[in-house]
Amino acid sequence: MQKYYVRVRENGNTYWYSDPEYKILHRLDGPAVETPDGFKAYYQNGKPHRLDGPAIIDPNKVEDYWIDGVYYTKKEFKKKTRPVKELTVAEVEKLLGYPVKIVND
Repeated sequence: MQKYYVRVRENGNTYWYSDPEYKILHRLDGPAVETPDGFKAYYQNGKPHRLDGPAIIDPNKVEDYWIDGVYYTKKEFKKKTRPVKELTVAEVEKLLGYPVKIVND
């Protein structure tokens, strides 16, 4: 089980850290930074990181996508986090609702 060190500031901002010196923002089960106005930032090992949505969400609806400290546009993020699905011809036909024929270009 992950141990966290949590700091809550007088203004209500809450920070989760992995170290007792409060230097490395880190949380596996939610945002590592939350503010009363709705700002959320997901960090792992001190780097902005989230695989199931934006890592930085501010109250003005700005969303930034980060994986292991690397910034991605929303389009790049979706491409990187949605793996290619392998299907048989029969599965494709079932999804389409009609038979298909595979041809060479």
